[in-house]
Amino acid sequence: ADWLDNRVPQNWRVDLAKVIADTPSLDWMLLSKRLENFDHLAPWPRQQIPDNVWIGASAENQAMADRRGEQIATIPAKVRFFSCEPLLSEIVLKPKIAASLDQIISGGESGVLARPSLPQWHRSLRDQCAAHGIAYLFKQWGEYAPEDSAPGAHTSMIRVGKAKAGRLLDGIEHNGFPT
Repeated sequence: ADWLDNRVPQNWRVDLAKVIADTPSLDWMLLSKRLENFDHLAPWPRQQIPDNVWIGASAENQAMADRRGEQIATIPAKVRFFSCEPLLSEIVLKPKIAASLDQIISGGESGVLARPSLPQWHRSLRDQCAAHGIAYLFKQWGEYAPEDSAPGAHTSMIRVGKAKAGRLLDGIEHNGFPT
């Protein structure tokens, strides 16, 4: 569930805040497509976000990365991240947005209506993360896998199913985690 969805009852967010407060040894990754709702729906003011709360934004393409990146850059969470899953096009991080992120998670799409996610899009994010000191995690290919997994290959994608597609990008498991 998107914790900042207007349809989520506010008492659910209040209960969530209590559970978060009661579990200071757990890190809570709160992901949203609706960061514009933060100020009027979040159970804490911006300056009082608990240290164990990571704020994330879904960014599946350039337009959403630009829009949600501007929003997340203004939220003073201890950890801020993008979830680019499914990654549906190449994303080029603007410097201000890159400077505000601690982690990027990318991956493909699963399910009957899944669309392919091209290796070069994930490589680009991986390389941008390395250049900006952002932790990078490649989560999974989803339903499609690269036909040719040679590093740097611009390849076609074939539908093999999520279990067979795996989570290696250029033969490497990327498990970057913010420190």
